[in-house]
Amino acid sequence: SPDAGSGFSTARCCNMLRTVSRPFRALAAAGASRVASAAAAKESTGVAGLAVEPNFRQVLGELYAQTLSELEEIPADAEYRKNVEATIAFRREVIQNTEDWSDIEKKIGGGQVEELIQQARDELGLVGKMKEWRAWEGEKVPVQTDKEFSSTELMEPPQSLLEEEN
Repeated sequence: SPDAGSGFSTARCCNMLRTVSRPFRALAAAGASRVASAAAAKESTGVAGLAVEPNFRQVLGELYAQTLSELEEIPADAEYRKNVEATIAFRREVIQNTEDWSDIEKKIGGGQVEELIQQARDELGLVGKMKEWRAWEGEKVPVQTDKEFSSTELMEPPQSLLEEEN
């Protein structure tokens, strides 16, 4: 028998192989989970000049906190403030309660998470302009929907403008 003179039995060889292969199996399993999580990671936004932001939750959280802080200087009954606060509250809830970035993008419906960051930066800048302009102090003008306009109103200038030109 081949095992007789060598001091190794088939059973002993099999046990050695199992022992040696355990760390490799563990590494393979760990590698597979890393590959699965890497597949879930975003590699590109597909938008020129818009890099992937792996820390989008933190970045958005900070931007939203800054925006809410800036909004405190605008009266609580101002429509602009109410709308921005509602938008931020909705987006924060989705971001905090949804694990996957692609699900966040779908639920918010405002583009990719990187685009949400750009929107949040833009909104923060706009809050400063709104405070500067004090837009809430202006005359309250009723908002008209598209259905309230006739096609001639959209094409012809208002009579008041025509009178000013003469």
